[in-house]
Amino acid sequence: MNVSILADGRLELFSPVDGAYFAGNAWTAAIWIAFQQHACDPARAADALAAFCQSDPNDVRADLAGLIDELLRRGLLEYVPDPDENADFRCF
Repeated sequence: MNVSILADGRLELFSPVDGAYFAGNAWTAAIWIAFQQHACDPARAADALAAFCQSDPNDVRADLAGLIDELLRRGLLEYVPDPDENADFRCF
């Protein structure tokens, strides 16, 4: 997957395999970066971003859940349960 953070902070994700595309604003880019920095662990990513931005963790969790849902729908992210019953995500 090609990931771009544009000069104005917006996020673009593109899969050259199937042409799937997503564009988001600067907040979406921050969420994406936190998600990647925390090994695609939604809880850790949301908690870290909420602490960094001094935001309500529930709001950040909701925004991250919305992004995950959208990327799953577009085929840019895949849910892969691991043997230990923790949720892992794989990006394409």
